[in-house]
Amino acid sequence: QRHQGSLDNLYDSVSSQRGVTSRTYRTMDVLLSLFLLAWHILGTIWVLSIWRPKFKAMLH
Repeated sequence: QRHQGSLDNLYDSVSSQRGVTSRTYRTMDVLLSLFLLAWHILGTIWVLSIWRPKFKAMLH
């Protein structure tokens, strides 16, 4: 019985660690996704703001 009780305690601790790991993983995944989305949007705005086509015809 002593052995079985310790296995139950071990299972409970592993189960609770998985919940924390899953929550941490999800939080970091959301933060990284938001950062990459903001990086993409700001990068696109920056590139389009400095890009100016030449409207004057080149005379040779």
